Amino acid sequence: MSQAALVVHTYSYPYIKNVARFIHETIKTFLDDNAALLICETVDAAPFDENTLVFVIGEKFAPFERRAGCTYIYLNFSVVTVLGRSWETGLKARRAIRTKRQMLTDRLPTVDIVLDYFPPQTRVLQRDLNTPVLGFTVATPKRTTFTPMKDRAYDVCFVGGLSQRRQVICDGIAARKMSLSPSHDIDIEDAAAASRVCLNVHSVKSHHLEIPRFVAALASGTPVVSEPSLGIHDIFDPHTAIECPYERLPQTIERLLAKHDALEALGRDAQDWHAKTYLPRAQSHWKNLIENVLELADATSRNRKAATERGAIGV
Repeated sequence: MSQAALVVHTYSYPYIKNVARFIHETIKTFLDDNAALLICETVDAAPFDENTLVFVIGEKFAPFERRAGCTYIYLNFSVVTVLGRSWETGLKARRAIRTKRQMLTDRLPTVDIVLDYFPPQTRVLQRDLNTPVLGFTVATPKRTTFTPMKDRAYDVCFVGGLSQRRQVICDGIAARKMSLSPSHDIDIEDAAAASRVCLNVHSVKSHHLEIPRFVAALASGTPVVSEPSLGIHDIFDPHTAIECPYERLPQTIERLLAKHDALEALGRDAQDWHAKTYLPRAQSHWKNLIENVLELADATSRNRKAATERGAIGV
């Protein structure tokens, strides 16, 4: 087995805690059973040895010094490409995407492989970047408990920044006397497990898919009500990931909450689908992904060694 480590930025970790747990467990299963999970402010501060496969999560990491023999694999969780029907992506979204793309571009000189979370985007990055790009499946560990809907503290789970666009929908939900979960300082999966429905609404006008939010909700047995998102039903069961127009999100949620028995069954179906369909598929994908990473890492190592030798003899 190769030596490996997963390094996650301190800021990012609370938002993807359970996703990081899944990735860490998978790396230990298929790559290195002693792989460390390192939560750090800088990659330079992370205590891993030379000749390690280093999986890195976190946009806020500053540039770092490469260590001898290490292969760096960066996991991208951000939208960095305008996809689908371009007119459905607003000006604010385009600006945000450009910023995220520049952050990724700035990181490329220090990484050997990019893993990308969003299949339609992965195909574009494979075409556009010189750095090897592979897709990864976002998943969380299996959740063994299901909280009955009547015992949940909130009607609607929403975790994230309250942009003006999101505030309109949250105000519409509050006006219908439905309660909202805390939006900050709470893990998305914990918030979903304490809510009857999970809301997915984009911060700015776009149709890109926020996969971690869906996975966290379905693992917790919480159906998702979402505005239209690119590829939603290519990835998630239409039965438990419900799309509706932006303007109709509050009333759609209200109608769903009124059907108590149906909602209970839908929540159990969501968790069952995650455990029996989505999670095994994700584990199989990661097994194959790690095999591909090892092949690329070996090729990168050989190329680096050859370049060093050419430089040493002045070729």
